[in-house]
Amino acid sequence: LDQIIFSSRSLNEIYIIDHSTSIEEAAGHTGGIAGKGGDILFRWGNPRIYHRGGIEDQRLYGQHDAHWIPGDRPGGGNLMIFNNGSGRPEGNFSTIEVVQPPLNGFNYNIPEGEKYGPEDALWTFEGAGNTEFYSSRISGAQRQPNGNTLICSGNQYRIFEVDPAGNLVWDYINPVNQNGALSQGSSSSSRDMFRAYRYSPDYPAFEGKDLIPGDPLESNPQPYLCNIYDITTSVNTLTQKDDFQIFPNPGSDIVYVSNDSPGNYNLTLMDLTGQTIISYLNINQQNFELDVSPYPPGVYILRIGNAAKRLMITKP
Repeated sequence: LDQIIFSSRSLNEIYIIDHSTSIEEAAGHTGGIAGKGGDILFRWGNPRIYHRGGIEDQRLYGQHDAHWIPGDRPGGGNLMIFNNGSGRPEGNFSTIEVVQPPLNGFNYNIPEGEKYGPEDALWTFEGAGNTEFYSSRISGAQRQPNGNTLICSGNQYRIFEVDPAGNLVWDYINPVNQNGALSQGSSSSSRDMFRAYRYSPDYPAFEGKDLIPGDPLESNPQPYLCNIYDITTSVNTLTQKDDFQIFPNPGSDIVYVSNDSPGNYNLTLMDLTGQTIISYLNINQQNFELDVSPYPPGVYILRIGNAAKRLMITKP
């Protein structure tokens, strides 16, 4: 098309203009492939701005990353937008919008005196449960070759991927802030990400480069947290070490940790996101009594040194 798309988050609109014009043509209303010089060819999101709609017609709220989906990917040629959602009448939440503009040759259909269509997005991903997200600024999304959508929720320092049905298939939390890498499970509010893209191994810039995965980005990483956990399974060893035992397991009240390694040790109980629930330092007894009754039922990780095991907490 040889066109440019850009976005005004303050006006809650996206725009398309002709890129084929000369400087002189762009300053006027004729010329270029579309024949309209520097005029706006298409706009969408908030028709109140050009007096052809009301507040009920607004669709975008502080959006970012408006772009065309590449033609070789599902939905190619449509527009994808991270709709930040700040100031929505229904409340603040973010969505991914895929818009099919009314393209007609190199121009866009618009009824005389009416607003630009379409009325609504072709596809909207709102998220629910473990895919719910909200970022008041920055952020973006990218359609994958298999039809999945990679989402960067920048203010949540989160990158995740959903399939066309909206199911979560991958989730990642940025462990780096302006001061460097954080320790696994630590909290910090200064990890915003502007955008995230996925590149395939055959991306030209990778030619001749070593693509063997390196060390984890975070400090003091928990390698076993990269495993896929099956919460229907009883506790299994997460490493090949048998330095300690947990019994009973599952447990609902008091569980006992038997550590066969000599010397003092630290014990940490974590949830499956790597967040520390409680830690005990410099334990000098072989059999340690751990009260798990305050914690909700579910699967947890119990770590001693570099060894870790799953602990299932149940309720009577």
